[in-house]
Amino acid sequence: MGRQATMHAKATADKKALAPQAINPDSNASVLWETFLFFGIAYQVITVPFYMAFGFAQRHVAGADVFSIMLELCFLVDMVLKTRTGYMDYGNKVMDIAVIRRRYLRSTAFAIDLLAVLPTNLINAFIARPRSEAWNVNKLMRLFKLSSQIDHLERQYFTIITQIRVAKLVFYVYLLAHFVGCMWYNFASNESSILNVTPTTQFGADPWLPGTDMATANHTNVFKLTKALYWGVGMLLGFQPGGYPSTIVEYTFTGVVQTVGVFLLAYVVGNLLDIVQVTDGNSRLFYSNLNYVRKLLHYFSFSDDVQAKIQYFYFYRLFHSIHEEHILVQCLPPSLTADIRMFLLTPMLNKVPFLQDNLAGASVTRILVSQMSQMLVTRDEIICRQRDVGREMYFVFTGCLDVFISTSSSIRFEGNLGVKVHEISEGSFFGEKALFSNEPRNATIKARTFCTLYKLSLAHLHSIFSWHPEWKAKVLDIVKSLYEEHAARLEVVTGISAKSAKTATAAVESVGDRGSSKLPHMSPPLLTNDTHDTTSLSADASIDNIPPITTPTFLTRRMLMTMKDLVERLRLKATPWWRRWGRQFLYIEIQSPLYCSYLTLLCVSILHVALSVPFMLTVAHSGITGFGLALIKTTNVLVDVVFAYDIWFKRHLVETTTTREFYERNDVHQTSVVLDVLAILPLDYISEPFFDWSVVLRFNRLLKLRQLSRTISEIHRFSMSYELNRLKLLALYYFIVSYWTACAYFGVTFVDGFASQWNMSLPTAEFEIRDRETFETVSHRILRCLYFAGALYTGAGIVYEPTTMLQYALLLVMSVFGVFVMGYVIGEGSMLCIYLIQNEVDFKINQMNVMEFLARKRLNRALHGRVHGYMSYWWTTHQGVAFQSILEQLPPKIRSQASLQIARLSLSRFTMRYTEGQYFGEDGFLGGAVCHCSVVTARACDLLSLSAADFVLAMESHPRFAEALQLSRDATEHVAYQSMCIKDAGEEVVRQTIEEQAATLEHFQPMTADKCSLVFKQFLKLFMNTHAVKSAAKHATGSKNARRSLVSCQKCWKRLGTVQCNECQLTYCSPCCTQVHAAKELRGHLEHITTAEIFNPRSSILSARSKESGSTSTSRRVNNEEAGHKIFVTNLKFDVLEDDLKELFGTVGKVSKAEIVYDKSGRSKGTARVWFVRRNDAEQAVKRYDGRLLDDQALKIVLDDAATSGNGNANPRNNNSSQRRHNSNDGNNVRQGVFGTALDDNDEPRFNVTFEFVHARSVL
Repeated sequence: MGRQATMHAKATADKKALAPQAINPDSNASVLWETFLFFGIAYQVITVPFYMAFGFAQRHVAGADVFSIMLELCFLVDMVLKTRTGYMDYGNKVMDIAVIRRRYLRSTAFAIDLLAVLPTNLINAFIARPRSEAWNVNKLMRLFKLSSQIDHLERQYFTIITQIRVAKLVFYVYLLAHFVGCMWYNFASNESSILNVTPTTQFGADPWLPGTDMATANHTNVFKLTKALYWGVGMLLGFQPGGYPSTIVEYTFTGVVQTVGVFLLAYVVGNLLDIVQVTDGNSRLFYSNLNYVRKLLHYFSFSDDVQAKIQYFYFYRLFHSIHEEHILVQCLPPSLTADIRMFLLTPMLNKVPFLQDNLAGASVTRILVSQMSQMLVTRDEIICRQRDVGREMYFVFTGCLDVFISTSSSIRFEGNLGVKVHEISEGSFFGEKALFSNEPRNATIKARTFCTLYKLSLAHLHSIFSWHPEWKAKVLDIVKSLYEEHAARLEVVTGISAKSAKTATAAVESVGDRGSSKLPHMSPPLLTNDTHDTTSLSADASIDNIPPITTPTFLTRRMLMTMKDLVERLRLKATPWWRRWGRQFLYIEIQSPLYCSYLTLLCVSILHVALSVPFMLTVAHSGITGFGLALIKTTNVLVDVVFAYDIWFKRHLVETTTTREFYERNDVHQTSVVLDVLAILPLDYISEPFFDWSVVLRFNRLLKLRQLSRTISEIHRFSMSYELNRLKLLALYYFIVSYWTACAYFGVTFVDGFASQWNMSLPTAEFEIRDRETFETVSHRILRCLYFAGALYTGAGIVYEPTTMLQYALLLVMSVFGVFVMGYVIGEGSMLCIYLIQNEVDFKINQMNVMEFLARKRLNRALHGRVHGYMSYWWTTHQGVAFQSILEQLPPKIRSQASLQIARLSLSRFTMRYTEGQYFGEDGFLGGAVCHCSVVTARACDLLSLSAADFVLAMESHPRFAEALQLSRDATEHVAYQSMCIKDAGEEVVRQTIEEQAATLEHFQPMTADKCSLVFKQFLKLFMNTHAVKSAAKHATGSKNARRSLVSCQKCWKRLGTVQCNECQLTYCSPCCTQVHAAKELRGHLEHITTAEIFNPRSSILSARSKESGSTSTSRRVNNEEAGHKIFVTNLKFDVLEDDLKELFGTVGKVSKAEIVYDKSGRSKGTARVWFVRRNDAEQAVKRYDGRLLDDQALKIVLDDAATSGNGNANPRNNNSSQRRHNSNDGNNVRQGVFGTALDDNDEPRFNVTFEFVHARSVL
């Protein structure tokens, strides 16, 4: 049985192998066959109308019949092949012959093929003369297949799809004109008469019909076809009026042709517009949004720095296609998108020893790539700081970053980042130590340009380890070997023992033995160059391998770098000026002023060639002499010099930061050297003494025209006026095309001569070129030719019928070309005009939608009025632009800075209303409290709203704020917190919460209740509504003195007793209460547990006065003793500490004390006092640090001159008021916030505020 089954399977396989196979529709042979069929169809649909109109020449009948028979045999073969050729069905290729045959035989295509292949023209062999091509009219049924045939070729030749689409438009225009012209000629001809129904011709029977000069025997068929084609093109495009119709049929035919011409023009314009959008669609989406960005920058008074960042952010996204991954996600399947991303990122992964492809394998690499997240970093943004603990590794895709190392204990000051030791460019990586060690970063990374980074987190690496333990073992082995190698090199170079590295190696081995998914604490590997020059590290090296720098080494490097800069400056001063200028011209930096100036000069040179060569060849040939001719020749020489320098210029460009930031690798285009050399060959200068038409040999200069568009685009690369620049360029292109057409029109006179009267196609004899012509004569001639070009393109004037074949050829080519030019101008111009008023268009759409809704719904008159008022305010104030949508597109850092500057303008309007904090709505913000008051706008306002989710997200981004927020939440959720707040003792719950969680806290230590009130007051207000506390206090029962103020837990005697068990008659804290009543025998007490009543005794008046007097006397003593040695520092950030100020000003002299001024709520006022031992040190501190940046904010420092000016006490309030005035005008320093900070540093929370427009009398 088994043998029979095997034989049966073998026979079945042999039968399948011998069975006919389906034809692959995507094979090269199939594509070539379909291409051949397209040309066969095109031949038939052109020749059938031609022979029907103009008939056959007897000597050509045999050849035409043989070719027609062979072509029909090919179509017959194609019908057979169609039954075996596969097809695509919803993306799947069907290759089943039975299914293919059934589908084709039941399709419309089979019916068309069958009717078209019928040999109806054989009837001519059985009837008497004359022969009629009308029997071949069934071949025109293949017109219904022509469009699908071209679509099939577009899919196959997708690399040149744009060229095919343009060629298709040209083919359709000429084909339709050919049909119209042949049908018009057929009205007078009888060549297509069936059974000799029309025995006579009708030439010249009326003005509309072809004249007698078009009769069959008067001209060749080529001339008659040309004239008929001209009539068809002119009638379709509207520049050829023709004679007036005389019969109903003629009127009907003319009306139909003119109507078809309108739709043909619309079809051409629409397709050209679609081609342009497809070719440059991504950029057009950007430029359509540019109008809104301009409105945003115009409406808000941003600082120059923020405005530049916003503009450069959009340009950076435009010029880097890597940020368009969302387009791939929308258009491509996930697997293909992952393959593309893997192709782009694998080269960077292969530079990491433990992530190389040959080690990880394709599957692991694919997972790594999928886990990496893309992030955009703005200029001067700090990615990681030295001594911070990291959890991510970064890969640089584009951009440039600087590496700083500092030996100082604090690196928070702008000038104290340390020494720049390295640069990181695209293709490099850094931060890999964070994946294997808990050690802090050993360098600060700051972005010099906009950068695109890919981030791999420690959590993602561990997740991959859990799924691929074998790869994890290999990675740990490589890391261990790297630690050993680094330790050996360190010991050789510095003599330092490698004990720490050995400990790290042992830790790696223990990880491999245990197989834990969490890596232990490991010491960082250290690498030291033999030359001790970290700036010489390669681009692929990691910053984690940069050696530690001791203080002497640090100072030595700084001195060496200073001396190196000094020597370089001296060398530049000693260099002759002509050599410096020469080097600048030989090596030009991209986007430098000299670069832009040269491109402008190159653009002018190209335009000179585009205008002067046709002008001198036609309109002004041998007509300009003297000064005009000398000026033109001199200009030609200068232009040739510019073109010759362009060869050197494009190949010696100097890459700059701008190049890395706003150019991709293939963006700095370098044209072919061969074409550049051909463009400057001096053939005209060589042949000028021997040849009068030497200007013809200057046509090679027109090769530079291929650079015109790119040169203009490069000049306006960072322009915000895209629409206006594009409209100007469109007008320039239209003028050049019209100018060339005018010159070609006048050039025809060199062959056909001049016309004898104005109503002819050529210029009259008065425009003939003569010697020593004046400027007016030349201008008159060129304007006459430009009139012809304008009439031909726009159809506004009369284009007289040509008389020669050359004139017909010129008009046929230029008329169709003019349709494409006008179509492009109309489509592009209309779109650019829409871009200019895009905000108005969108606003009108929104307004119509709102009005339509109001018309359908029966709303009262008051709501109607409010809606109309809001829409009116919106358009009048913001011109219909939703600024919030623009702000949401910005990265967090830029959005934070922009929002703060917007807040400065907005909140300043409410100073008289909100004197305390310039904000409202924070009371119970995170506690789900109901607002106890209504806020009504007095007039139209711009508000910044902050949602609870965004607020929490921003706070959790900063460890200190996140911890404070969690403590406040835990305290307010305490069962006794509200009762404590009623008795003004809520800070006791906070103190207790900190003491309970002290072991897990990193940023807060146990503190007194008074300090808790100062630090956490603003945080607690976010969770507990003060109005609810006051309402509860009104209904509170019992005496405040029923119990003492502080009751300790009667079990642990450490925490505050907050609950009371009436059964046990004891007071517990919350944890102890839960622990005690967890026993089964005490669970019945849970129903008898109540909140302990607590109150906080108020301090006596005597103690308060004594405390106030003591503080006053102390302040007076300090002011009297230390006046003149003290400075006032303003414009500080809220998180600057006294130690930071001591360290900063300690570089000037000895600092005795530093104090920061706080308000009632414990918030820093941004003001501090610093005392020096000597007055000279205080004066030196003012000179050195006044205006210096501290955490991106300029310090304002003044000296306390109370002793010398007679004012015994320098009032800090006056200083604060001046600071507030400064803040109201300085966009870089805004203190209107919940926590009193501008919040624009990398380590501070970034609030995602929402911009809203509110009209007058709105209830918020």
